Amino acid sequence: MYNFSAIEDFYRAHRKASLKEIVSTLAGLHSDLLQYDEILQKLHARGQSDKGLQEIPLDAIVGTVGRYSDFTKDFLPKRAENKDRWVNVKTAMSGMRGVPPIEVYRVGEAYFVKDGHHRVSVARQMGHKFIQAYVTEIRTLVPLNITDNPYDLIIKSEYADFLEKTGFHKIFPDADIEVTLPGRYGKLLEHIEAHRYFMGLDQKRFIPCSEAVEHWYKHVYLPIEDAIKDQGILRDFPGRKSADLYLWIMKYRIDLEKELGWKVKDRFLVSFFEERFRKKPKQILERVLFYIRSVFSFRNQKEADSTTGPERDQDETKKQNLFENILVALNDTPASWKTLEQAILIAKREKGEIYGLHVVGQDAQAQTELDEISEKFDHLCNQHNVKGTLAFEPGTIAERILERSYWVDLVVLNLAHPPQTQALAKLSSGFHTIISHLGRPLLAVPGEMIVSMENCLVAYDGSPKSKEALYVAAYLATGWGAHLTVLHVEEGKRRTKAVTNEAKKYLEAHKIKADFIIRKGEPAEVILSEADNLKSCLILMGSYGYTQMLEVFLGSTLDRILLEERFPVLICR
Repeated sequence: MYNFSAIEDFYRAHRKASLKEIVSTLAGLHSDLLQYDEILQKLHARGQSDKGLQEIPLDAIVGTVGRYSDFTKDFLPKRAENKDRWVNVKTAMSGMRGVPPIEVYRVGEAYFVKDGHHRVSVARQMGHKFIQAYVTEIRTLVPLNITDNPYDLIIKSEYADFLEKTGFHKIFPDADIEVTLPGRYGKLLEHIEAHRYFMGLDQKRFIPCSEAVEHWYKHVYLPIEDAIKDQGILRDFPGRKSADLYLWIMKYRIDLEKELGWKVKDRFLVSFFEERFRKKPKQILERVLFYIRSVFSFRNQKEADSTTGPERDQDETKKQNLFENILVALNDTPASWKTLEQAILIAKREKGEIYGLHVVGQDAQAQTELDEISEKFDHLCNQHNVKGTLAFEPGTIAERILERSYWVDLVVLNLAHPPQTQALAKLSSGFHTIISHLGRPLLAVPGEMIVSMENCLVAYDGSPKSKEALYVAAYLATGWGAHLTVLHVEEGKRRTKAVTNEAKKYLEAHKIKADFIIRKGEPAEVILSEADNLKSCLILMGSYGYTQMLEVFLGSTLDRILLEERFPVLICR
């Protein structure tokens, strides 16, 4: 009876196997068992150990040693000539005789049958969940999961090759540098080799591979990975790993830096990448275009920087200097070169870099003239031992400054053409456009003045932008030793006492001493008058408080102060 039933069961399983092969072929899927020898070669075997007799899950058996053509991946019998052996095993397992344990190799989470293929096939058809097996564990560079398909194996094979060539797993045994697309580990190897090459040029010596791997990981890869994790952008790229985004970002960086003529810092690049590509990463990344040609390009940045003043923790500035990257626009006038000197002094104090920008107008300048500007720029930067990069770009000044401001911490401009108070003049004012849409602090410097930043007047009214001015002032007090005077101008029945106490509480919390003044009157006149009386070196205040159109028609305290051209003004967002 057992024999007849076993024969029926075999043919039923054999028909299932034939059907699954047809379906898999039509669907472009695989139906074969994984091959043990091929897997060991792909994953780089590193030794073995005997684990003895164990009960193992049948679903975890995914491969074979030499019998891949006899069974499907779920161990259905493919060959009719195996009927007698299969039936005998089924009869033994259904009767009193039983069968001996099978023999398997374990690779990661997966098992490969060395002896006992028919026993596994019958046990699965009988609905068993586990089977007795003698287990030999094989150690590999990259572990195997029971859910891995041929696509996964290609990636794991490339990963194992990457580890073999770089020794990365020995240098950083706890690091995760997995990717989700084939061919990416080859790209990582290219990055490491390029890094090794430039290390050799810089240090004028042969760089061992292990040294290059360690230096690349710590100084190139990790800063970008940390920025990716800090900003939480992986959640916008489901199914991807940090290494995937690293490679995409670095590919984008090459095109972007060619466009800018500047080196782009990791923290700016990662945030820009996330803003631009989180919705359609594949489609947009294929274009690799740089475009920030309108004011809307900076809305995301403004939102990201919306936590200001007393809501911002002054300890944030201890992580890095506040003005590491400074953009300064040049137009080859004495006042403009003085403004560059101002930017250089800040960069030197902040251990930062200067990003110069010369906008070429509609009337193209002679190359000799551009060369002279470049030479003078390099001379001033080198004279003060400050790193500087100058870019030339055609277009309108306001647009070029706005698009490049994304990649810096501070913009320094000469106040040659301050915004006017008349509505029509404001609408055509490039300076007004920059202030309205800039997503970074702006230092406006009148004439050929150099700002010392030792004695600062902070115009504070409790608004979010004035809170940002207070935050920056606190940074100057702690980092630069600046003396602060906080001025509040009463207007109508505003909460004068509450506003002033808020500023006091914030500064006292960070152990910053400051003087506080409350005055009545027209704000611009009061601010200018107090700045004169106190001999202030710098006025810090928030940017426009209304929308651009309302600022045009209602007028602005900031515009009136800039129009005087008497004091440098640090305008905060």
